Amino acid sequence: MNYLKDSVTGIDRPIQALQTFLYSQVKALWNLSDTSFNMFGRAYRNQTEDGYVPEFFTGGLDYNDLFFDDKVSATAFFGVAEKQTYASGSATADVFLIFMVNLDKIKTTGKRLDEEARNDIEILCSQQRNSFTMVGFDTGLDSVFKEYTGWKKKDGIKYRDQHPYHCFRINFKLLYNIKKSI
Repeated sequence: MNYLKDSVTGIDRPIQALQTFLYSQVKALWNLSDTSFNMFGRAYRNQTEDGYVPEFFTGGLDYNDLFFDDKVSATAFFGVAEKQTYASGSATADVFLIFMVNLDKIKTTGKRLDEEARNDIEILCSQQRNSFTMVGFDTGLDSVFKEYTGWKKKDGIKYRDQHPYHCFRINFKLLYNIKKSI
């Protein structure tokens, strides 16, 4: 399911535009349904007893974390660096997109096709779109979740990047006009 915000302002506007584009492209590329692919916009970086975790706001006072969900084939969300720069009406932000996938459900070969899955998304993101410029990617849980220390529990690791699961991160520079983001 594509979890869109009802009201988009500021940085959420270009994020939701890219989110909408990628959702339909990834579904078609990996032959996924609305029930097998969850895509979220900008996640909040909220503190828990285990550290910071990515969460989406569900309403009221409720948030849900955005880690591996073994009920779906893929989950993706955007994160934004806490510091942005501003000059002449435009803001520049470091934005990243995290994908967590079950390789057996998107590639269906029984082989670890992590590079192939990541390359599919890199190709979709490599062309500048909605003022996003891809600047690199990360693999490995420590790098992918570097802003979210809560992916590790005090009693041990919650998740592993082992077959069939894989996670990766695409990094962007986003330049957007704050006046056109209202």
